[in-house]
Amino acid sequence: MSGAKDPVAEALDTLPGNARLLLAVDQLEELFTACRSDTERAAFADTLARAAADPEGRAVVVVAVRADFYGRFAAYPGLAELLGANHVLVGPMQASELRRVVELPAGRVALRVEPELADALVDDVEGEPGALPLLSTALLELWQKRQDNALTLAVYRESGGVHRAVARLAEGTYAQIRDERKPIVRAIMLRLVGEDEGETPVRRISVAREARLLAMINLAAADGAISCWNEKYYRNFWRPRAAIQEADTDGNPATVADPTWEPLFHPSMPTTPSLITPPFPEHPSGHGCVSGAVLHTFRKFFGTDEVAFDVHSGRFPGQPRHFSRFTRALNEIIDARVWGGIHFRTADVQGAVIGKKVARYMRRHYFQRVD
Repeated sequence: MSGAKDPVAEALDTLPGNARLLLAVDQLEELFTACRSDTERAAFADTLARAAADPEGRAVVVVAVRADFYGRFAAYPGLAELLGANHVLVGPMQASELRRVVELPAGRVALRVEPELADALVDDVEGEPGALPLLSTALLELWQKRQDNALTLAVYRESGGVHRAVARLAEGTYAQIRDERKPIVRAIMLRLVGEDEGETPVRRISVAREARLLAMINLAAADGAISCWNEKYYRNFWRPRAAIQEADTDGNPATVADPTWEPLFHPSMPTTPSLITPPFPEHPSGHGCVSGAVLHTFRKFFGTDEVAFDVHSGRFPGQPRHFSRFTRALNEIIDARVWGGIHFRTADVQGAVIGKKVARYMRRHYFQRVD
């Protein structure tokens, strides 16, 4: 707008008859982030205000601005008055809206989207900062890998999901930067993170966010346990020890008892406390429900599955387990409960599913902004 003395007036003067001018400005916050001239900033704000206040109503002005920049427009009284009287607060997209973002454009070009894929995409981006850019990046990659005019869950899983798609885009962008400029870009990126005791970059967490995370994982664990035990006593399934040793009493002629079978988790193992088969129903797995809820909460909080961490056990001091992904930890928990004879695999897998649903429900209904 700096190329003419009054560009909006010039545009209005060229309108035919009863026509109106629609002036749409997206990302108005760039008035502060991209513009370095106070004079140009003030002129732009004044131009928008005058267009909206056109006495003949020939102009309609629509602006979109991030909420955290809203207060900064108080420095421009004319525009601030218009914003205050006419603003519409747009919240984050809900699950149903995100699903429409996936399905409706595909439907217009006769592209089939597997329902399971739509579920996975929505689950992976809902509640994330920048959900739409994440979703668009994943959808572009899925489009490039489409098979028989269809977008499939299998391809999405093979490619590593939303965050791996973003990582590949970032790596591809970085590879196109001239070599002499790469150290500058790397230095800028590393300033956004800290370092652990070694040289591995780690994400900074403020005290407030750390407190929020602790509250979230404790609530996730509690709700996971409640959901699990409600299900346990509804189903009342036998543990593997009873089901295998006493199979001749279960009323199923196809099962054969093995009274000598013992789980690996045996009271004779030298651990404190001792490892025993718990005296309550088997299905679903309590570890699966609680760990699934906690680990999926971690995953959503950090916005990625790829976070390195160690787990220390009071039963086996000095033998920490290291994981590079939250899902790998959850998979090992499932395997450990099966190998130890505490659960049948179905109980662990379904427990993890319950945990994921608990984390999703918590994300949608708890820890919401209070105005």
